[in-house]
Amino acid sequence: MIADKTAFQKIFLEHYARLFQTAFRLLRDRMSAEDVVQEVFAKLWINRDQLTVHTNLGGYLRKSVVNACLNYLDKQSRLTISSETTDFTSEGPTKIEHEELSTMLDNAIGKLPPQCRIIFTLSRKEGLGNQEIADQLGLSKRTVENQLAIALIKLREMLKPFLAATVLVASLL
Repeated sequence: MIADKTAFQKIFLEHYARLFQTAFRLLRDRMSAEDVVQEVFAKLWINRDQLTVHTNLGGYLRKSVVNACLNYLDKQSRLTISSETTDFTSEGPTKIEHEELSTMLDNAIGKLPPQCRIIFTLSRKEGLGNQEIADQLGLSKRTVENQLAIALIKLREMLKPFLAATVLVASLL
């Protein structure tokens, strides 16, 4: 498939930016995203003689990056022993600015199980439909729908203290 270094460099330059964006959206960490994309390209180079892509190369690389991100997140979740809890009572919701709310939501998304997080991110941040997500991840559409439902339930649960405080303050005003 890849005959020489020049062909590989061309593929790298053509696809790197888009693959990095995909990895960054899923991992929300620049260095990890760079590592994952580099790893995918390294495997592509190492296995270039045995590799046969039956679809388009861009789609193959994107799916490889998504799978590598899933593996990375799975490994990270196994390494994470403590789950932090956020104390929402120390600061009233009137003091919470948009950036802080966004950070809380990002932290909550980060605590989702790896597959659930990937599916939620692809759906809500990349705007992909359930069938598109299912096709990319090799899952059924029903599994994607179930994982999105689980993500929303878990996010509501994690953000419940903040939401309850917001309602309480709103009722006092």
